[in-house]
Amino acid sequence: MQALKTSGELTVEELVRRTGISQPTVLKALGALQQDGLIERSGQGESTGGRPPALYRYNPRAGTVLGLEVELPVVRAVLTDLAGDVLAAWHWTLDLGLEAPRLLEEWLAGVQAFVTGQVAGRAPLQTCGLAVTGFIDQGRGVWLSTPRVPTLRDWPVERHLHAALGVPVHLLHQIDALTLAEAGRQPGQSEQPFLYFDVAQGIGLRLMRAGVPLTGMFGNAGLIGHTTVVPDGLPCVCGNRGCLEMYASARAFRRLLDELRDLHPGAALNHLGRPAELADALHLAGSGDPHARGLVEHLVRFLGIGVANAVNVFEVTNVVLGGFVSGGGEEFRRHLLHEARTRLQPILGRELHLVLSTADRDTAAPLGAARHALHHMAPPTPA
Repeated sequence: MQALKTSGELTVEELVRRTGISQPTVLKALGALQQDGLIERSGQGESTGGRPPALYRYNPRAGTVLGLEVELPVVRAVLTDLAGDVLAAWHWTLDLGLEAPRLLEEWLAGVQAFVTGQVAGRAPLQTCGLAVTGFIDQGRGVWLSTPRVPTLRDWPVERHLHAALGVPVHLLHQIDALTLAEAGRQPGQSEQPFLYFDVAQGIGLRLMRAGVPLTGMFGNAGLIGHTTVVPDGLPCVCGNRGCLEMYASARAFRRLLDELRDLHPGAALNHLGRPAELADALHLAGSGDPHARGLVEHLVRFLGIGVANAVNVFEVTNVVLGGFVSGGGEEFRRHLLHEARTRLQPILGRELHLVLSTADRDTAAPLGAARHALHHMAPPTPA
């Protein structure tokens, strides 16, 4: 099935050659896959002297896949076909004031409502990918904890969701899902190692190598947001002080705006008639506003430190930044690239390639979760 998904139309002989599986076993597998509708005959190949061989191809219309992202209080969902193309998307918000058992009930009810409304009239649901934040035990399918809900402890989310949906569920960390979605956006990108930064309320990092993200024991390898950049600096939610995310995340941006409001009430960023966004700060900085320029320079400085530190550790010079900085534009990207290069050895600085993600943040992680589940979807066992 994987060979047909990646290679298009193939004959039995080509499948034998590509997979190394014997012809009788290939024929049994083709029969089982055809019975489930996952593959179909698509015509005939070129004759080599006898009867033209039958061609087989993967059938992405045979089923649907659910991708979920739980970034509490927000839950995002997509439904895709078996090629990973989005058929429907939705998001909703949960009440974090609820106790953990009730919160789980509300979440499952929302998931079931989405599936009931969107799968009807389409091919049956085959599998589900579930991306969450915090700490996970991927092997057991357990959500260990998340700082956003202190009462959440050791939720067997795979088991609960499987009971609700009746299909296999595959747990992964949110940043793995974002990284997989980013890799899927560029043909061939997943074969090249790259570093993906999710600059959101916190800052996460993933190394993607050979199409596989480096996850760690609890799903948080690359938690660069909680590395120290200012000894004895600002207190962080993790209990440490001076963490990178306190200086270069969306949370840091809001803190800087609050400080600007207190120290310089007349600053232009305080008088937009709405909460200021990064684009506002960048626009005013480009127009010469000193307060906006200072805020942007602060973010660029510390984010540049984070990028350079990661490149030095992994010696991977392809970097993608997602999250709230992804809309920063070319000027912001060039400033950040310069800042990171000043903190790298020349040979690494010359090779540094930095891009801002253009992925839709509302669908990226659930789409990555769906692709993760699709990759692990088990075909039927040949009789």
